[in-house]
Amino acid sequence: MSHVEHYSIHLDEQGRLDLPSQLRQRLGLQTGDRLIVTVDDEGGFRVVPARELARRLRGLYRDR
Repeated sequence: MSHVEHYSIHLDEQGRLDLPSQLRQRLGLQTGDRLIVTVDDEGGFRVVPARELARRLRGLYRDR
């Protein structure tokens, strides 16, 4: 069974998300890191560090 963690994130007046330090540490994020946001049909979203997505995709098309 998977474990789900929940974090409260603040959206400021300029539209920026303020990520709690625990979440940044959990994801290994540092200032200036690029994030990829995927939105589903139900209005939910998933945030993945760009370097993690690149790591997952590395070699995907190697055979072509």
